Amino acid sequence: MFFLKSLEALPGYEFICSMYHFVRRPEIMDGEWEAAPLNKAGYNLVQSLVLVTTFTVTLDWILKKIDIFDFPKIINPVFLTLSMGAQALLFGVMYWFFASTFTCAKKKGIHKLYFHQVMQTYSVLNFFAVCLLWLAMNRIVTTGNIENPVSKGDLWIGGGLGVVTLLLLWRLLVVPTSKYLGRYYSMKLSWFLTFVIFCAALFSNKYIYIDFSDYLLDKKGYCEYLYNKEKVPVGQKGCFIGKCIGFLDFN
Repeated sequence: MFFLKSLEALPGYEFICSMYHFVRRPEIMDGEWEAAPLNKAGYNLVQSLVLVTTFTVTLDWILKKIDIFDFPKIINPVFLTLSMGAQALLFGVMYWFFASTFTCAKKKGIHKLYFHQVMQTYSVLNFFAVCLLWLAMNRIVTTGNIENPVSKGDLWIGGGLGVVTLLLLWRLLVVPTSKYLGRYYSMKLSWFLTFVIFCAALFSNKYIYIDFSDYLLDKKGYCEYLYNKEKVPVGQKGCFIGKCIGFLDFN
């Protein structure tokens, strides 16, 4: 009991408990009491982004002695947080729009729970997304190709994280949406509508987005990392970094 009470003092303890219960029971409930956890979806998303930034910096410190991509020094954590937050909000709005459109055909209302469900889902998936981004960047820097794993460990970790992410997306967003729509449509039709909603939101997200790419990558830090990795002679450092930054600006 003392140990469990001590854990409550740790940063993010309340958030972790909240996400644990959400993963266990991700159903969309519209009753006043049942929907209460979803009402904190925005708060949970902000907590998730803060914890993701803390997580990446801490993990980078732990992995200092391992030859792996120095993520926090090259990917700006502030703009990474803004980018992930903007992505969640934009996808949430599009998903809510399409889902509520179909639901309003049967029951008038705002149906904000769809938006909240997306926010809660992103709160969980943000951790997996940043790990996958880290692995992808490490592959690009090390092998020059995102499809070429650095090692068998990288292949297994990346594949495992990808599978878990897809399974969680299915469990936390797709299934609850189909079940909620099942209140107003047949089971087959609700699954079809969920597929349409998901695809429409993804398609819209490709054209409606906020681009942080110019600020996300610390070009000088990235080029210095490549310089140290390629072991270029000291006298050529300025030339190498200048050409590297010029190449990134051009592309």
